[in-house]
Amino acid sequence: MNKNHKSFFERLFFNNKFLMVFSLLLAIVLWAIVKANYSETTTRVITGVKPSIDISLAEGSGYKAYYDKNAMTVDVTVSGRTYDINAYSLKESDISVKATSGYVNNAETKTLKFSAEADKAGVKIVKISPKSAKIFFDREQSAQFDVKPRLKNSDELTQKGYQFETLLPNPTTISVTGPATVISKIENVYLDANLSEKLLPQKDVIELQGSLSFEGLSEEETGYLEYKTDNPPQIIIPYISKAEVPTEVKFINQPRFFDEHPPKYSISPANVTVSYSGSEEESAAPTSYMIGTIDFSTLKNGVNTVKIDADNQDASLSSDVNQFKVTVDLSSFSSKTIDATASNVFFQPQSTEFEYEALLQDAGLNKVKVIGSAQDLENISAENLQLVIDVSDLSAASDTAKSANVNITIQSEASRNCWIYGNYKANVLVKEKAN
Repeated sequence: MNKNHKSFFERLFFNNKFLMVFSLLLAIVLWAIVKANYSETTTRVITGVKPSIDISLAEGSGYKAYYDKNAMTVDVTVSGRTYDINAYSLKESDISVKATSGYVNNAETKTLKFSAEADKAGVKIVKISPKSAKIFFDREQSAQFDVKPRLKNSDELTQKGYQFETLLPNPTTISVTGPATVISKIENVYLDANLSEKLLPQKDVIELQGSLSFEGLSEEETGYLEYKTDNPPQIIIPYISKAEVPTEVKFINQPRFFDEHPPKYSISPANVTVSYSGSEEESAAPTSYMIGTIDFSTLKNGVNTVKIDADNQDASLSSDVNQFKVTVDLSSFSSKTIDATASNVFFQPQSTEFEYEALLQDAGLNKVKVIGSAQDLENISAENLQLVIDVSDLSAASDTAKSANVNITIQSEASRNCWIYGNYKANVLVKEKAN
């Protein structure tokens, strides 16, 4: 057995091919050992090292650090034996770069110096680039802003004859968090988007993806802000149609008779052009335009002319109208003057602390004007007038009578087509109730 084994090794080492391969491998091993232990010192630049910023002292003072954590990287030059600092032996994670904020007492930009060390023996830090970083510190603040839609190429589109009456931002408001001094500089929040001419002329609702911009801030300051939206911001351009519709007015505080038989009236202009969302074929088209309201207490018997200013804030009104003139024909009605009596006076709200006395004659309530049909007016007398005096503002006793508003109603079946013309006040004496 031993003899066979010996003759095997004898045959192996007397084999020229084996000796050639064995010598080559032994030479490589010896070269590697010498290279690792006796190689010359060299340098290497490790790029993209993420620094660690210690801001605990600043946070303890109520301040937050604002900087781009993702963009902040450092290049570190190291020296050492080639074997120790090559890409296989020394990785980016073996290098740590740190900086400390120190205490912060006010909003300021601080320059923090970097320090670096290698978590590996035989590696020396030669250079850090950049050597420091500028970081802004401030107290955190949140604020709510309205979002204003803006087409960035609107001037170009306007020159080509396109006009857009309504731009709707989504979202309409946004909550923004960031440095207090930066938040205070925001003048407006815009939602910007470009509109392609391929979508024009408009035939349907247009939805444009947009981006938020903050007027008054630099690009760097904008980077300090944090905000969230439920959906990607977009500008909605509704499809606007126009139609010519008749004008109408609404009457308030009218007698019950006029609920079913509206008074005869005319409006100038009788028709206006209005804008509305949707195509002309859709049911969204309005059938009339409401110009406002007329209180019946301002209408007397005869022909009344009432002027109502146009609502310039109403975007749906496309016609160039500043004022509407309403003519209400009540010439078929008569009028009657009645003296109010103290027997039908009530005070609201009631008080457990004061008592009230109305001086009706001093306030001119002996000339209450009632309007209605001649037949119904014959059945209305002072006993049918109920006076409710508002004493909510009379909260202190006084020897001098004070003025208060009076609401007069007609308590009679004849009131179905009768009403009180004008506004009335009463002089009221306020006394403390006796214990």
